[in-house]
Amino acid sequence: MGFLSIIENKQIYSFTLNDEQWKRLKDKYKNLSMFMPCCQTRAIPKKNKLGTQFFAHHPSSSCDFNSGESREHQLCKYLILKYLHENGWDVIPEYRG
Repeated sequence: MGFLSIIENKQIYSFTLNDEQWKRLKDKYKNLSMFMPCCQTRAIPKKNKLGTQFFAHHPSSSCDFNSGESREHQLCKYLILKYLHENGWDVIPEYRG
């Protein structure tokens, strides 16, 4: 589960899009240049059962960057990223250093 994708060469955080924008993205993502920042694999916009918007790796991906993260870890990461972004920080999650 990732909260950042590179869409048409722009960094887009899932939590910055409202419901209508997310729906439009889901409708047209196959026609966009849309990648995960950790591995450059195609990204897929999704929403979990709790309503959290996120980006997933395309099924053909072999990237294991986020594997093993618990739901609690993912929730904490989401809340921290959103807070930092809303307060002017430049955050880059899912980054291989």
